[in-house]
Amino acid sequence: MKKRRVRIYGYDRSSGEYTWRDFSCTAALEDGRAAETGGDFRRDGGSIRLMTRADNAAAPGAYASFDMEREEPDKERDYLVTAVRDNRRGGLPHWRLIVNGRYKSQR
Repeated sequence: MKKRRVRIYGYDRSSGEYTWRDFSCTAALEDGRAAETGGDFRRDGGSIRLMTRADNAAAPGAYASFDMEREEPDKERDYLVTAVRDNRRGGLPHWRLIVNGRYKSQR
């Protein structure tokens, strides 16, 4: 896997705004299809590994984007973090984020 940069967006309830941090990462993402009532929809997801020992790198409900230009997430294009695993031990410490892309109609 090739190293990349990712921007993680978290929502700050006290200010009502998104905050973001950039990380070095590797990503294993795949495009897929999901059948639902009314048609076939595109669904993508996978996992992103944040190469950091920092505390609280991400939380479920955050967004991950490979577009490093924006200060707020694009909820139609970015990945939603659904689970976070703390793997900050051993020779390759990292946070593993399980992510899902949005369902996008192919009609």
